[in-house]
Amino acid sequence: DISKIHPERVAKLIEFCLAHIDDPDSVEDSEYKKLCDLGITKREVLEALYTTGFADRSTFMAKALNMDVDNEIIEYLEENELSVNI
Repeated sequence: DISKIHPERVAKLIEFCLAHIDDPDSVEDSEYKKLCDLGITKREVLEALYTTGFADRSTFMAKALNMDVDNEIIEYLEENELSVNI
């Protein structure tokens, strides 16, 4: 739940990245300006997009290769109510 992430600028950056991970052509100048108005730099946007894309493709590869998740990771995710959808 992104709404629980603070500060708000981080939540908005994550929301932006997730919204455009599969369709980067859908990014509007006004959306990028909103991030800049929150004090987010171009470098931070690029880093967040790269990290989001890397995580997405890593999850895709793990699913495609039917990789097992280590028990330590499963326990951590369960304890922290997180998921990577594998």
